[in-house]
Order: sequence, then C-alpha cells, then structure tokens
Amino acid sequence: NPKARNSTTAATGLIQFMPKTAIALKTSISELYRMSAINQLDYVYAYLAPYKGRMHCVEDVYCVIFFPRALNQPSGYILHTEKTSARTIAKQNPGFDMNKDGQITKAEFYQWIDIYIKKKRNQYVIEKVSKISIPLLIAAGAAGYFFAKLKKKKNG
Repeated sequence: NPKARNSTTAATGLIQFMPKTAIALKTSISELYRMSAINQLDYVYAYLAPYKGRMHCVEDVYCVIFFPRALNQPSGYILHTEKTSARTIAKQNPGFDMNKDGQITKAEFYQWIDIYIKKKRNQYVIEKVSKISIPLLIAAGAAGYFFAKLKKKKNG
C-alpha cells in the first residue's frame, strides 16, 4: 500500500521508508505518501541499488527492507542497534520472534518470511484469487524491478 504509514515510526509507503531514508533518497515521507505505487518503485530501486550483488533470494530482499544490517550476518545474528535493544525490536515485531525468547535472530526472520510466502502461495493456489498479499507483491515486484533495471543497465 503506497499510503501505508506506521503511526509509531512514521515509516511510509510500499517498503515503509523511514523519514531519514526518504531524505537520503532526496525525497520525504510526505512526498512518498502522495505518490502512486508505480512512482514509488523508482525510490524502491534507489534504496535497493546499493545492495546489488548481495541479495540472492527473496528473504534477502525482505532483510534489506526490514533490517539491512543483518544481510551479510550469520544466521544467529540478533537484530539490534546501538540505540534499540534486541528486546525492543522483538517487542515491536513479535511475529518474527519465533521462539518467543525476546530477541529476533536473522534465522528467525528468514523462517518467518519462508512461512509467510508459503502460506500466501498456498492461499493463492487454493483460493485461486487474483490478488496476492501486498507485502509479497511489493517484495517480488521490487526484486523484479530491481533486477530488470540492473539487467537493462548491464546490456544497454
């Protein structure tokens, strides 16, 4: 949803751009909020571009969007920052804390993504609906857009 906005962090748009991230991309969360999904894809591409060659699966794309510093870390890496404790991150994202120990490892996050994708894929097949979950479409679309644009640049 290009109009999605997190009331706690003000993260906005398709991949929930944080305010500082939007500024780094030479836009703002207010501008992103007014854009269509298609127009936001240029910013999704700009956000993902620095990770070229380091994303090898859809879980990596989700990782770069949710917690980029975990991308090249081992599976036991615990999600945290200097300012935000592992416990706070787990409390804010309880679904990712698969074993409910108050912290989220990279492996748990990837496991949650795998379960989520399989669940959505199975719902799609079983229900034969024309829509797939928006987050899945966003990640898949962003990855496809990113790789197509890279291929075009490489060939062109």
